[in-house]
Amino acid sequence: MNMDNSIAMLLQDHDHALSFDLSSCLPKDLVIEILSLLPVKSLLRFCHVSDSWNFLIISSDDFVKKHLRRSATDPNHRHHHLLVEVKRNDFSGDVYCLSNSPQSLVDNPPPPSRSPSMILCDHPSIELPRGARIVGSCNGLICWVSNGNGSDNYVYCLNPSTGVECMSPAFRRGPLNSTMLGFGYDSVSDSYKIVLISKTMAGVYTLGSGAENWRKMEQSVPFLPMQCNQRDYGGRFVSGALNWLALRPDGTPVVVYVDIGDEIGGEFSLPSVIDKNSLYGSPSLWVLGGYLCFSYEIGNSEFVLWQMKEYGVAESWTMLLKLSHGDLRTVALSEYFPRPLFMFDNGEVLLRINKSGAFVLYNPREKSFKNINLQSNVIWYQASPHIESLVSPC
Repeated sequence: MNMDNSIAMLLQDHDHALSFDLSSCLPKDLVIEILSLLPVKSLLRFCHVSDSWNFLIISSDDFVKKHLRRSATDPNHRHHHLLVEVKRNDFSGDVYCLSNSPQSLVDNPPPPSRSPSMILCDHPSIELPRGARIVGSCNGLICWVSNGNGSDNYVYCLNPSTGVECMSPAFRRGPLNSTMLGFGYDSVSDSYKIVLISKTMAGVYTLGSGAENWRKMEQSVPFLPMQCNQRDYGGRFVSGALNWLALRPDGTPVVVYVDIGDEIGGEFSLPSVIDKNSLYGSPSLWVLGGYLCFSYEIGNSEFVLWQMKEYGVAESWTMLLKLSHGDLRTVALSEYFPRPLFMFDNGEVLLRINKSGAFVLYNPREKSFKNINLQSNVIWYQASPHIESLVSPC
């Protein structure tokens, strides 16, 4: 372990580190390197060390981006979490929390318990109105929309680590199942955008722009996305584009996309060996290890997962894994499952098998898996990957 990692661990683990300012005894560049290794929770405490640290941590775009890069590429995935829905009995709203890191869940699975605290890290809970739906998570920001009954609706973006939140201008819609939304980062303009697609509208809103209305897209997607899962309709963000499944007029399934930068839509094919008449269950798109992935079931007996090695190139689709439901006989399957959640650097894939907390860790190279049981008082239905950051939605 090198020196800056050692000092970073000292700062993270000991509150007395707040009593001194490292900048008084170390070069500024080294201080920045050390702080960029720390979790957001520690950095928010260290804002009180000095005015210079407060400015660096809260107001420096360069530091925020550096910290995000370090968090995203941490080989131990310490800053990655799963956003999970917590069961509550009063039906007054939806509560979400962040789990421990996927690596921690795999290495040290907690014993069966009815307490959510056994698997959730010590981030504040995220309370959303009843019926709210998560659109997506990008660079530490969570995007969600309320399933309200009014004619005016809003999309919200929240950084759960800092508590900073903003909302889009109002939009009018029918039921949410006829409205597709997506959320992603435009690296060209260094901005975050929300994309809305419906039968009557295709619009974009840029966070922090101050605009009072959605901006109309000049070229929308060629076909309206299909909704395979009533809770899972957010576009998958990868390689600078949002992606949804759609059907051509002849019934052929394809991927439709919106490039976040130029705000232009298009389409590309799914793996050529797929027979549209053999797709059962819930065909879905995922992002695993930075790649777009596509899953479906064959004859309601096998789960197949494909990976697109080169984004937008249909010929680069490669089968990643095929699992027989019989192979998973030790756990009870549920509708809309399995669901791949996370891919580790060694290629292993963490899949959720049912909404109660049954997981498997699958090794594609060895074609082996092990069961991971996280039974608790938690609904895992809407679990999705999330990485903590200092990014502001405003």
